[in-house]
Amino acid sequence: MKKKKKQNDDNEKYRCFKVPITSILHSDTDIAERNMTILQDAISRANKITSKSYLLLRLWVLQKYHNDIVIPEVTTDTISMAMKSVMKSSSGPKPKGNNNILLRVSNSIQFFIRRW
Repeated sequence: MKKKKKQNDDNEKYRCFKVPITSILHSDTDIAERNMTILQDAISRANKITSKSYLLLRLWVLQKYHNDIVIPEVTTDTISMAMKSVMKSSSGPKPKGNNNILLRVSNSIQFFIRRW
């Protein structure tokens, strides 16, 4: 019996190096403090978007479950539209097709949450 060769999903493509943040930031303390503040703000905003999107997806699945509606597969498009509904709207291209439907559903659930 032959063993199947594991597929190498381009392990060289993504690498993560753990280094102290102080080795990345500028050596000047004023600039480093300003950059650290900007970085912390971006991390905080990304965390809020991720958390709210996760809760929105949970609510969407629970709503489908309690109404005895078939729960569709959660894809990357579903996740990105949930995140898009949580973020401020931008002037970029608008979603089309199924993504537009998902975005409208996410926005309607988001509207319900804000009113509640």
